Amino acid sequence: MRTLAAWWSCGSRFLKAGAAVSVGAAAVLGPLASPMGASPELQLRDDVQAVELGDITDEAKTVVNSTIDDAAGGAERYRFELSVPKSVEVVLRRLTANADVYLESAGGDLLGSGEELGRSDERFSLTLAAGSYEVRVESSSPVRYRLKLKLSEPVGDPIGARTDPGTETDTGTEAGLGTESDPGTDLVEAWTAVLDVGATGGTVGYSRWANFGSLTSESFDVDGSSYGVILLAELAGGLYLGLRRSLDVEFVLDIDGEQFVASQSQVPAGLPLRGAYWWPSDGLLSGSAGNTADVSLSAGTDALPERGTAPPGAWFSRVPEAHDGSSQFTLRLSFDESDLGVTSSLLTDALTVTGGSLAAVSEVSPVGRTWELAVTPDGPHSVTVSLAAAPDCVSTTSVCAADGRMLRNSPQATVRGTDDHGNEAAEGSPLEMDATLRGQIETPGDEDWFSVLLEKGHTYQIDLDGPALPYVHEVQDSEGNVISEEENSGGESEGLRGLYRALDGLGSRMPAALKDSGDDSGAVDSMVFGDGWAQITPSETATYFIGTRSDKGTGDYEVSLRQVVDDYAADTTTTATVSVGGTATGDIEEAGDHDWFKVELEAGKAYLVDLMGAQSGDGTLRDPYLTGIHNASGRRVSGTSDDDSGEGTNSRVRFVPASNGTFYVAARGAGDRIGTYTVAVAQQPDDLGADTSTAGAVTVGGTAEGEIEAEGDHDWFAVTLAANKRYRFDVKGKQLYQSLNGTLVNPYIDSLYRSDGTRIAGTHINDGGSYWDARVDFTAPAAGVYYLSAGGYGEGTYTVAVTDITGGVPDDFAAGTTTIGTVAVGGTAAGEVQFGGDKDWFAVRVSGSLCKGGGLRESVR
Repeated sequence: MRTLAAWWSCGSRFLKAGAAVSVGAAAVLGPLASPMGASPELQLRDDVQAVELGDITDEAKTVVNSTIDDAAGGAERYRFELSVPKSVEVVLRRLTANADVYLESAGGDLLGSGEELGRSDERFSLTLAAGSYEVRVESSSPVRYRLKLKLSEPVGDPIGARTDPGTETDTGTEAGLGTESDPGTDLVEAWTAVLDVGATGGTVGYSRWANFGSLTSESFDVDGSSYGVILLAELAGGLYLGLRRSLDVEFVLDIDGEQFVASQSQVPAGLPLRGAYWWPSDGLLSGSAGNTADVSLSAGTDALPERGTAPPGAWFSRVPEAHDGSSQFTLRLSFDESDLGVTSSLLTDALTVTGGSLAAVSEVSPVGRTWELAVTPDGPHSVTVSLAAAPDCVSTTSVCAADGRMLRNSPQATVRGTDDHGNEAAEGSPLEMDATLRGQIETPGDEDWFSVLLEKGHTYQIDLDGPALPYVHEVQDSEGNVISEEENSGGESEGLRGLYRALDGLGSRMPAALKDSGDDSGAVDSMVFGDGWAQITPSETATYFIGTRSDKGTGDYEVSLRQVVDDYAADTTTTATVSVGGTATGDIEEAGDHDWFKVELEAGKAYLVDLMGAQSGDGTLRDPYLTGIHNASGRRVSGTSDDDSGEGTNSRVRFVPASNGTFYVAARGAGDRIGTYTVAVAQQPDDLGADTSTAGAVTVGGTAEGEIEAEGDHDWFAVTLAANKRYRFDVKGKQLYQSLNGTLVNPYIDSLYRSDGTRIAGTHINDGGSYWDARVDFTAPAAGVYYLSAGGYGEGTYTVAVTDITGGVPDDFAAGTTTIGTVAVGGTAAGEVQFGGDKDWFAVRVSGSLCKGGGLRESVR
């Protein structure tokens, strides 16, 4: 894994003497390299067809997720265009195995290659001229990776275009170049750049190895060819320069005539450099190229301070690959300088242990350079031990040299545990589409992480199932930004587990979990959490990281990933049907989803429409919601929506259509609930028929009872009448707060019918009786069987009565002292006002103690 910086010119002598300089972890170098100028180990191994990315000039970033599947590895190429100069950062991340990344010109010249960042990730930056370029990803084994190209405004002179440097056969005579027999004489000035180290107030300061300064590029000419150099320096209050180990070139730093060669001990662990050189100052950096590369540093008219010494570094060694979750393990921490004032108590305070605790610190070398650390894991998860480089030498946890030089790096070591899945996003297990993985909650609060590759614009669901009730508690995007997290996890088992909030890349309340790239404003269009599931609709195709946990106990569980595909439409184009007397099933795949079911119904018949879910064992939907019944044109019929009228949280609607035809039952989940359900449509059994075949009957002078099961239901009663007699027909229901005659609040007489079932005109009436009761008088033209049809505005029971009123309307109670009506003190009596002006008297016997002055002391109602 490499960062390449080189200067080329025509002629083999200059190529041989050229110096390649890596400044820090990244370098942007030009010009277009001749294939002769590339190190043999960097030459392309084969020729593969490039994936066309097109013109990416206007794209903030381009992301490619891919794999190399061959057992022996291989290479993948990606071709892109730039219409204007741009600074391009090439990032290769989320590697499952070792891989290298290179950037080439359209002609195959190598322009740059990656620098290892840790965990085998690579990154480098270049400023490119307009033109065509190719990125090559190469590995010697199967690998899965994420390639990202991030664009920004150009810094310095772009590379990727040059004037003709001449031919290989024209070795030329480079003025001032040394020869192999006379190395280093008459050196040619190769480059000049202004360095801004970023020291504050002229004070020499130190910062972590990962902090960057800036260099302004300059150009130089060699034999008529123009070359541009852009350098990035990694800083610790000064300048670091280094050489790749693979280049057989000496590198000497010259400061005010004093020269020294860097110590390899100053090279941070993992960086493939020949040596590191440090100078604590701003200034003008210039260099010359020959068999050696002489570099001078000056600060214009300002006097340079005394030559500095590189800050001390630290690293971990003897790090075990794994621990068993309970036994103590050891590792070592070393420093590259002695006598840094490090003590066991200082390290006890300065070291951070995640997933475990520091049991002991003991000195291995007598000068404090190496220490052995004993660590006890908290459980089966990975344990991370780290030492942070302090920003000063004041705090009690600072590691500093006697002259005030602070630790230049922050070493970290991770020991993998026995946990089946990683407890950090970077350690997540890959979860494939339509696949199921088994996991185990080893301890309460255990976290398991999974990585999933999701495509832009689709909705995906993660399901978890197990006795410990695992749930999704956090989601991170491909950069490690927390895009959604649990706000409150104390929810009931029925309904949502808690309240959640969606976060962008900069809004997390967990800054320790952020790895912000600075240009992401959120990576999902929507996200919904539930009890044991989560749905994500990504706004970009990328790898996402799903964190799961359980607060309810331990045990095995299963996690699965599927793409959400709507089973049925939410309009009259639906393919879902349900028959009367049958059932159908469906799935609310995502929050807000509606499913419509087509059903054929008959006018005047009562139907029970049920939407059932988890409450009755008819699905997993915890709270089904029947949003309505729609007619053939898709319009909802008023009064047909229901939430909880069925069993538990199930829904039920009684519906009597006014006409024959096609109707649609609309189902969804209450709130944001999702899951499977069952819809059923059944004709409601009617106690009495609505035609001449009815079982209902009533006699003159008698009564009968019935029930309106649903509004629109009609009950027929057969009655035998004599010719030319007048009869009174009553349908009585609930009156005010009394239900003496039934519970139907507003009954009506649909009509009277002849024996052949034909309607008798003028016999439909809504009221006419007491309160909302219905009454109609009728003189039978001929003897025979007639039918009374009773209905109601609503549902409930009722009483029908038929009375012969030929000789006048019979009065139940007289309007005087001859009345037979009586009522006891404290009791009640029933009566009926049977015609206009009718009065009923009731006798009541009272004792003398209730009388005073000839009247009643208590009120009579």
